[in-house]
Amino acid sequence: MADANESQPDGDSNEPGVFHDVAFNQPLKFHIQKDLREEIVQWLEQMITDNGGQVLHQVPLNGYVLIDPTSERGQKLSRKWSNDEKPDRHVVCWTFVPGSLSVGERLPAQAMQDVIPLFLDKGIPAGFTLDDNLGPSLISELRLKITKRGGTLVKKYSDARVIISDDSKPSFEVLIERFRHDNDTYVESPTWLDRCIAFGRYEHTLPPPKVVGGRRPGATRNEYCPDDDQLLAEYIAKRLPSNDMRGRTGNGLYKELCERIDLYPWASRHPWNSWRNRYKTKRDHLDRLIDDWLEKNPQPTDGKGQYNIKLSKVLAEHVNQQKSTPEPGGSGTTETSPLESRWSASKRPRSDEIAEGVQLDAGARKRTKSLSIDIQADEDGEKGSEVVIDAEGLMLGHLFAAVSGA
Repeated sequence: MADANESQPDGDSNEPGVFHDVAFNQPLKFHIQKDLREEIVQWLEQMITDNGGQVLHQVPLNGYVLIDPTSERGQKLSRKWSNDEKPDRHVVCWTFVPGSLSVGERLPAQAMQDVIPLFLDKGIPAGFTLDDNLGPSLISELRLKITKRGGTLVKKYSDARVIISDDSKPSFEVLIERFRHDNDTYVESPTWLDRCIAFGRYEHTLPPPKVVGGRRPGATRNEYCPDDDQLLAEYIAKRLPSNDMRGRTGNGLYKELCERIDLYPWASRHPWNSWRNRYKTKRDHLDRLIDDWLEKNPQPTDGKGQYNIKLSKVLAEHVNQQKSTPEPGGSGTTETSPLESRWSASKRPRSDEIAEGVQLDAGARKRTKSLSIDIQADEDGEKGSEVVIDAEGLMLGHLFAAVSGA
């Protein structure tokens, strides 16, 4: 958790603290909900006492009761201690404390109405860094929005869970690429922050799939060593942790590896196609190394830092006609699928033109002379749909693919 003072603006240390009641020359009194996480309680106590306030074990007649309004206990305290006859006792979300410190003055109790601790990572305040490209005015505005809802402000990118940057500036894309392979740091825009607040959900957006270029020139051939295998296994484990995700034998994963020598300097020992071939020929061995590494280093479930598989081409379209073909060994005819290939046997698509993730067993490949794939998506091109493969009237199977808009 960030230091309590990092969420506070700079000021004169000789001035009375934010939580010192100047009118009565005494500290404001606080009671903290007892079943809050211990780390949060200690953090709140430090901020309160460091800024002129006092923490009590009992509920004060005048002062603040800090609760988690999303918890049953917090709702019970609110019902019990909110009293119009005690206008100087306020029951507010515990984020009132960091929110007040972020602006250098006590927030009005009314400003905390319907506020919940939103920006938490595993129950702990998430660290935010505000990029300089936002400008002073917007930074001040975002500072309050974040701290008022449980987030903390940190100075270094390396300490941040979230970096807020202006997505209209070139530096935003630079940050996206810098942290694309990072499992713990997200780069988001101010619009994302407002969307989280509006919907009451703290969720991240993953960067769009990257269309990678060709192989990196200049690499020389070297013999593989155990360190190469271990490093390759760790890379695949982080980028494609599940063997069911497919793509481990595709080109893109290894092209991207060799394009990011800044992150993986060891990758310069071999060209991308050599790394791919190494995995294909030593797959059992490398899969065991991958599983061993993942057992010790579980990966995030939201896919952050992982390789985004993207369909590269749509190989066919609907043909609105039907064809009757003799049924082998029978006297009648059967109707084939309405999906019919527009490629002749002589213009059959290469295997690398087939959408990545579509695999056929050996028997099916032998029988396949022409393929048709029907991919449907929503109007934004973002929602996956059913993929049907038809080979000369033989329905090979139904698969599902994630379709990204071009």
